[in-house]
Amino acid sequence: MRMKPLVIAAPVALLVAVAHAHPNPSSNSKAHAAGATERLRMVVIQAQRRIFRSAITEKVISKAAIESVSNGGSVAQAIALSPGVNVSSYSNSAGAKYSININGLKSGWQGFGGGNIDNGSIQITFDGVPLMNPATGFWQTSTMPEPSILQGVGVTFGPGPVASRWFDNIGGTVNFVPLQPGAKPGAEIGFGYGSYATRNVHASLTTGSYDGWSAVLAGGATESNSYRSGFGFNQPGKAYALYFKTRKTFRNGTLSLGMYDAYGGAYRPLPIPLTPIPGVTVNGSNASGQLYSEQTSGFYGSLPYNVIHKWDSTGPDVLIYGRLKLRLSRYVRFASLLYYRHGRRFHYHDDQYQPDPFQIQLNNPYSYTVGNKSAFTVLLPHNKVKTGFFILGTTYNSRAEFWSPDLGATEQTPAGYRNDYWYLTDFGAFLQDHITLPDRLSFTPGIRFVNFHTQYENDSATTFPNANPASDEAVLPSSSTNFAKVEPNLAASWRVLPWFALYGNWGYSYRQPPNGGGGGPYQALLASSLTLEKANEYQFGFKMHAIHAKYLHRFLLGANYYHLLYSDESISVAVLNQPFAINASGSSLYHGINIYADDDPIEKLHVFTNLSFQSANFVRYDVGGVSYGGLPVSNIAKKTANVGASYGFDVDRTLIRPRLWYQYVGKQYLFDDLTAAPTSKAMPGYGTVNASVRITRFMPSDTSALRSVTMNLVATNLLNNRYNVAEYVTAGGYFGPASAGQVMGFPGAPFMIFADITAHFRP
Repeated sequence: MRMKPLVIAAPVALLVAVAHAHPNPSSNSKAHAAGATERLRMVVIQAQRRIFRSAITEKVISKAAIESVSNGGSVAQAIALSPGVNVSSYSNSAGAKYSININGLKSGWQGFGGGNIDNGSIQITFDGVPLMNPATGFWQTSTMPEPSILQGVGVTFGPGPVASRWFDNIGGTVNFVPLQPGAKPGAEIGFGYGSYATRNVHASLTTGSYDGWSAVLAGGATESNSYRSGFGFNQPGKAYALYFKTRKTFRNGTLSLGMYDAYGGAYRPLPIPLTPIPGVTVNGSNASGQLYSEQTSGFYGSLPYNVIHKWDSTGPDVLIYGRLKLRLSRYVRFASLLYYRHGRRFHYHDDQYQPDPFQIQLNNPYSYTVGNKSAFTVLLPHNKVKTGFFILGTTYNSRAEFWSPDLGATEQTPAGYRNDYWYLTDFGAFLQDHITLPDRLSFTPGIRFVNFHTQYENDSATTFPNANPASDEAVLPSSSTNFAKVEPNLAASWRVLPWFALYGNWGYSYRQPPNGGGGGPYQALLASSLTLEKANEYQFGFKMHAIHAKYLHRFLLGANYYHLLYSDESISVAVLNQPFAINASGSSLYHGINIYADDDPIEKLHVFTNLSFQSANFVRYDVGGVSYGGLPVSNIAKKTANVGASYGFDVDRTLIRPRLWYQYVGKQYLFDDLTAAPTSKAMPGYGTVNASVRITRFMPSDTSALRSVTMNLVATNLLNNRYNVAEYVTAGGYFGPASAGQVMGFPGAPFMIFADITAHFRP
């Protein structure tokens, strides 16, 4: 652990000083503390009631839960507090990318070898607005780096009802819910520091309501080093997020305007061989020096900056959106969302480990999207009918170039390049009815028509007029595709008893073949050979909910079985020492069981658990004329689990809540970059013990605007367990032919600690 004692001592000393600033008890501060606790309980109860009555599988992660696990890193860490979810990264540094895996389907593009099967098939939204690039499926967790701006995260498993879908909901939806404008004014400011020089500052301001107007402004910035380091290079990273939203409330509705701007970037360490390989040293291929592996150069070791470095960043990503909600009559509602998103990525890679015509990689693509979603809701006896549409237009540019000065190439005459454009128009129209019958029985049938149109244009020759045309990775001319499909959906819920419900759902969903990963399929595959990816999924299960029962207080239990056949997959696989990718094709079957439970068995004790048992195998996997059907899908944990508890108690206007939890990720199967195929070789599972404590001191409300001070201390991997979050079989691209066929690993984070202290104000 690289952390000065002052990091802990300073916040503790400040909190103690504040705690003794007003030695006399205050009834106002006690009432404020009790009111805050009661408001939190009501939020939990309302969320549980909604989940209990729904016919889909979903999880809500509260603000308190987010804060309890955040150690100055990505908000993605909190999503792991859901069943069937595995979150992993190659680094902890601010701006590093994480992979989010929900029931085997992925989003996040962390780059763990070539086995990113079905990546981008989870819809990511911010305040209900898509954050993803519709052309590629790309979304980077580094654009969601600041937990303080969120009030919760909603996770939906599976496509969900047709009325709530966008363009890519096959594996589910993750909705980041930001702070919302409120009736009362307030502000907060906080500072954090932790292991590996992690530094964070964050603040928020709410205006309160004035003549129907209210607004919130929030943001934060983080810098940190990585636990992967060596030879004086700490692989640093940085990130920021800024958010604003204003809302006007009038007689028959609301109008709101929101803006979100985020950036995240970090140096990205290479994978490390599990065992030493002759010729693979820390100074280069076949160079003198220490062999580079987890066993020889350090489990968390990395390479010198002058041997290889890669800066990998996303953003600034800018999202602007407006939402109108109207009550047109007693029975008719209208809602419309209009948004604009501009996204950028920037990768600069200088690899001098071995002679390579693609030593320098400059990848600087961008995209922008304009979209609208509008719907009418008609309230009828025992029916709630929704009908509407979404439409969006996207422009995506894939610019990238690769060269080596040592081999005579330049940025103007690269050894490999691309500069292609994709123009997408996505459209969906839906009709859905929520039917409520006697005896607590409800049905939600729905149907959606979708149309995905893509125009691909190769502009590389114009952008690189002096380059060799043979170095253009696009081998096919401009083309277009147009797909139209119908998505049926049916969900049902039966509350057999007031506290026990059975539910199930079934439906189709389709996805545009992604254009990311080496430039996309249009460059090498005939447009006529492409088709939409399709998911056929059903779920069924039960839920139990109890409030103020004899031994159960705020109790929610859910268990479900899911079965997903994912067909017509277009799978991008990187090619050794080439700037482009090849495309495998296949179909895969995912099925498993998810279980979750939360309860307060006694007034101050909260316990929770999330369990998952899953299996994923290829029904078909074809690449290069070879079939690998029957093998397991790579990078999916057979089991995931977390279990924990927190206990809250009061000490003279001070709320103290320690929390302890255990996180487990089961074995995962490796992908083989050498054969561009899955394998039956597995990496072992791993587990970590984690703890946090949150201390809130409430101040007398009649003395100043300072209402409370909170210190949050989070310690992860308390036992300092050594494990890899991902492994794969290399084709030798990074370390040369001697390494081909060997296993590379991405070490998981060691013991880390982070402290944050935040002051809360209200006039």
